[in-house]
Amino acid sequence: MSETIYKAVKCRIHPNKNQQVLIQQHFGCARFVYNWALALQNRYYKFFKNTSSKPTRQKERPPQIRLVERGQ
Repeated sequence: MSETIYKAVKCRIHPNKNQQVLIQQHFGCARFVYNWALALQNRYYKFFKNTSSKPTRQKERPPQIRLVERGQ
C-alpha cells in the first residue's frame, strides 16, 4: 500500500503598484472567463438536460477581452 504525501510551500510577495494593477487585471480576466464558461455550461444543461462534452464546449470561444484603463 502506497502512502500519498502532500507538500505545500507558502510564500508572500510584495508587489509594487504597477504589479498590483496587473495582478488585479489578470484575476479579473480569469474570473470573467470562468463565469462565462459556467454560464455557457448552465445554458447547455438547461436546454439539453445533460452535460456537454469537451469538444462541444471548445467550439464556442469567450469574447475578446480588451485592456481598459481605469481612472483612480
